[in-house]
Amino acid sequence: MMENMICKLNNIISKAVIFHNESCLLFNFLSLNGFSKLHEFQAITEGITQRRIKEFASSRYEIAIVDESMDNNLIKQLIKGQKRNDIKQEERKSIIRESWIQYMEWEQFALGEYEKLAQEMSKLGDVVAERFIGKICDEVFDELEGVKYRLDAYIGMDFDTAQLQAEQDVLFGEYERKLKEWF
Repeated sequence: MMENMICKLNNIISKAVIFHNESCLLFNFLSLNGFSKLHEFQAITEGITQRRIKEFASSRYEIAIVDESMDNNLIKQLIKGQKRNDIKQEERKSIIRESWIQYMEWEQFALGEYEKLAQEMSKLGDVVAERFIGKICDEVFDELEGVKYRLDAYIGMDFDTAQLQAEQDVLFGEYERKLKEWF
């Protein structure tokens, strides 16, 4: 039972890594390098969290977790096979808006799932697993708050592409520093 919940936890984090990798590539495609670096950072840190989950599973439950395959298709869904220079300004804004909405929705979904798993572990009396998952919940909650803050700001400026472009160097530097701090 607990092993199944840990496998479910791993499957959620696997999807998070894929989501952030796809988002990184999407924003690189759109020449929004700050947003791309943000998602690169999230993909790397989510990957580290995934390794922590797998190490926890092997040490606590003596199981090895195998990842399930998933095809997110974020880029295909939003770009629809177009070349960057063929995307009109309003469509570009729409792609950026939709990607940020999907980011927020993903983090909300993941947080809800992690919280359910933590509650189930608590009900089963596995306090160690509940606290382990609780720390992941805290990290995702903080990330979600940041996403909501940025999304509100971007909605407030109607996803003004000139303003978004102007922010990219600052964002790129911020996440480049965060990556260096981690490594």
